[in-house]
Amino acid sequence: MSRIEAGDTVELHYTSRTLEGGVLEASRPRDPLSFVAGGDDVVPGLSEAVIGMAVGEMKTVTLRPDEAFGRRRDSWNCTAPKEALPHGAVPGAQLAVRLDGEPLDVWVARVSEEEITLDANHPLADETLVIEFEIVGHDKSATPVL
Repeated sequence: MSRIEAGDTVELHYTSRTLEGGVLEASRPRDPLSFVAGGDDVVPGLSEAVIGMAVGEMKTVTLRPDEAFGRRRDSWNCTAPKEALPHGAVPGAQLAVRLDGEPLDVWVARVSEEEITLDANHPLADETLVIEFEIVGHDKSATPVL
């Protein structure tokens, strides 16, 4: 049975939960999640957790914030005039903006009469996640991840 190595393409079904057990997201009944093991397509803790596993194996991992969506940074908040907000956007809405020419996802944190507050932190920043997953596909890579 072939074991997953860094650089291999992996397919898995997963359920992510909060530490308290609340379900955040589940891949079923959608298609499985596909990514490169050891790469940066998914949170680092999951990307590393699949290495050494094989198709059919299941695992549950608990990921600290630095292994998941990172630590919240207050410096990643900014304000803008309310007229910069797309019509109908409300707190919690995700927006795609460009910063120094690079695309960046931000979330509307607050809307007041005059301004909006945008937050570039992922909504799950500072959260510890529990991810249950099953490997359902695996393709060997010709090029390893460095």
